[in-house]
Amino acid sequence: MDASSDTEGMFEAIRRAALEPEAWFDVQERTAAFMGAFSTQLASVDHAHGNATWTRTTRRLEYDDYFCEFMPDAEPVHFAMTHPNWRVFCDYDYIDEPAIARSEFYRLCQSFNLSYRLALRLVDTPDVSRALVFLWRTDQGHAQRQEFEKLGQIEQQRDELVAPQARDAVALAQRRLHARRHHREQLVASLVAEGVV
Repeated sequence: MDASSDTEGMFEAIRRAALEPEAWFDVQERTAAFMGAFSTQLASVDHAHGNATWTRTTRRLEYDDYFCEFMPDAEPVHFAMTHPNWRVFCDYDYIDEPAIARSEFYRLCQSFNLSYRLALRLVDTPDVSRALVFLWRTDQGHAQRQEFEKLGQIEQQRDELVAPQARDAVALAQRRLHARRHHREQLVASLVAEGVV
């Protein structure tokens, strides 16, 4: 299989995931291969349910149990929370190598041989925020220009397919809320007319 068919397969997976959330697991595998990353982490925050967080990390599933424990103090999480409009970030946007060496969170990552990351925001709605994080082993080093260029291709697909789907989901939620309010108003008016209330 040549590189162009691999790339098209990855883009097809992204298109599918815009409609089928469970298809993101296939996206994780395909985009990791495309980026040359060792692993990917799909991270989601459910704003509608107390900011409940779940993650799924390929090739290091046990990492997820620890990540949620360390998450409140993790430097990348703090960066994302203090930069609400972020689209892409890498380690060096918020930390340098001496600070990485002192970081409890990065020591945890290194215990799983996961050292460097490059994150892409996938979805950000009032109900949910989701990011795809590419992870490299220590011996692979951090993301270079080539990885950022490849990420640009993935980001373009996200903008064309995932973001409109997310906007549609927000619009649908708003229509449902309006419909529920309208139905409630009609019900109250009906009960008043019947003398029930």
